[in-house]
Amino acid sequence: MNIPCNQRCRKCKEMNTGNLKQMSGGKGEFFAAYCKKCGKRLTKKVYTHMFDTIKIGDHVIFDDKVYNPPYFPAYDNYKGHVFEVLAFYYEHTHVGLKCLDADVTVAGYVHPDELQLADNCGLCLGAKGGVRGNENRVDNLVLCDYCSTEIENTVVEADNG
Repeated sequence: MNIPCNQRCRKCKEMNTGNLKQMSGGKGEFFAAYCKKCGKRLTKKVYTHMFDTIKIGDHVIFDDKVYNPPYFPAYDNYKGHVFEVLAFYYEHTHVGLKCLDADVTVAGYVHPDELQLADNCGLCLGAKGGVRGNENRVDNLVLCDYCSTEIENTVVEADNG
């Protein structure tokens, strides 16, 4: 995989062009750019597992970790909403998002490890955080565990009422 890089080193001011270098480290395989003159890393590490999970056009929700310090309270407006991945930026270290279910604008770009794929629930569109691949089929509608439980409880209450 070739990911272009065109960065100036902050340490030695050398202009570096070419592709990110594939390496291996603590969390697995990653891509990064290093200065050819002084060896300083120029970009964040872009782990290859990010390419396997999130793609342009995917529906995603924010991971629960962003609603706690040190991210809190900057991400609170995004809770319970589903977003579409529009594009990758900064040598694939960030993504641009568009909210699908409300008039919520994401400030700037987001690092992919702050996101998770939304499930395929036909009711909440994944906003309730159901597990992708663990959806249920109820009356020809694909639902997450949360929505199917709500529907069951509503039916039971109606039968008892």
